[in-house]
Amino acid sequence: MIKKPELQKLLNISRSTLGRWVKAGHFPPPAHVINGRSMWHFQDYKSWLANKNPKSR
Repeated sequence: MIKKPELQKLLNISRSTLGRWVKAGHFPPPAHVINGRSMWHFQDYKSWLANKNPKSR
């Protein structure tokens, strides 16, 4: 699992940008929200990255 702050660092984006991407469907929604903390499966991030950047495979 990867938390929102770690994901923001990996993507080099702000919290609000991540929220806009999720809301617009440009990034997968969090897999879990526990006590208000959003978390994603690392595999979801890797899959999104691979599909966004097919040359990086």
